[in-house]
Amino acid sequence: MSVKTIFKVLLGTIVIMVLSSIVIEIMNISITALQLTQISKLACRQSAVLFSQETYKERSDGAVTGGSTSMSAVTNTDGGLYIDGNFYGYALTAEQIYTNIYSSNSFKSWVSSAEVLKGNWKSINLINRAINDPSSLNVSLPTDVNDPNYDALVDDYTDAMLAKSYKNVMMTPLNMGVPYMDKGVLEKIFKWNLAQLTSDCSSSLIRKDDNGDYCVFYKGFRVYADQATITNIEYRVYDLNDSSEKSEFERITHIDTDKLGFDDSLIQYLGGYDNDDERKRVCVVGLEFSVPVAYEGVTPIKSIMNYVWNQSVEGLDGNQSNSNTKTWNDSTANLVSGGFGDNVLPYGVLPVPGKLTYYVVR
Repeated sequence: MSVKTIFKVLLGTIVIMVLSSIVIEIMNISITALQLTQISKLACRQSAVLFSQETYKERSDGAVTGGSTSMSAVTNTDGGLYIDGNFYGYALTAEQIYTNIYSSNSFKSWVSSAEVLKGNWKSINLINRAINDPSSLNVSLPTDVNDPNYDALVDDYTDAMLAKSYKNVMMTPLNMGVPYMDKGVLEKIFKWNLAQLTSDCSSSLIRKDDNGDYCVFYKGFRVYADQATITNIEYRVYDLNDSSEKSEFERITHIDTDKLGFDDSLIQYLGGYDNDDERKRVCVVGLEFSVPVAYEGVTPIKSIMNYVWNQSVEGLDGNQSNSNTKTWNDSTANLVSGGFGDNVLPYGVLPVPGKLTYYVVR
């Protein structure tokens, strides 16, 4: 075999290897990016489910005691902590956790938001009153039936006693069928879920990148689960007594409300179309999230490209000039999705944007 033939074979082999690597990378991006998108959505959805389960509470013989407040920590390949499995705080009782969540500024803002509740749920306002305005519960049952404010005073006394009972049993909006989400707790659960799902619960897949930052290596991608965020929580209230709002609710949730039993007979049972009953309403939550990811590659193409780019024509000394140095483009991009709309991702970011809607129907 001549030298010329050997070089032709060698060149052909190199071309085939490079093209094969490129094809593999393209296929991997197409398939794995879709998987990663769905995993992220699942992690976010499950964080809402876990929050709604209120695992910090445990009922026994009618009493509320401390339940589960944490999961096992996610560790990296070096045995260090990657993501803490404690979602509510350390050494806190169930009552302290409950009070922390529902005395927060975010909850107070949520209750007072005209766009969210619009005064639709009296029970939610009573929970807020009991936790954040306890002095208003110090009322006595009026005895003077001739007092022109007697009926109003009786109503206020009844509300105060009901608010106290709500606090005593740690009643939450979720227990009332209204899905309030605490962003801080939700984000901790989201990060933990994402790390566990992408690493398949294996700490060996959580290791340092070239910059010394820990991340999950997932099928050629680097997933920075510890930097994932819940970027927005949006609430919408639908009156299923209103045909247009009912249609919008069915559109975003894909739920046939008639099959849920919400038909004309139920409306009549709730007092007719003109009666304002909070059971005719449903609150829906849109969760938006962002996950920093970067592409690492699954073939030697990255090493080959970096080697070639780092050389100069004169010899193997291309690194002497920074202007001649190029590197594999593996910069971090944000995988974003969620909310009520179909988010359109920027060009070059992972495909398959989606929407994530969480709801509670009473």
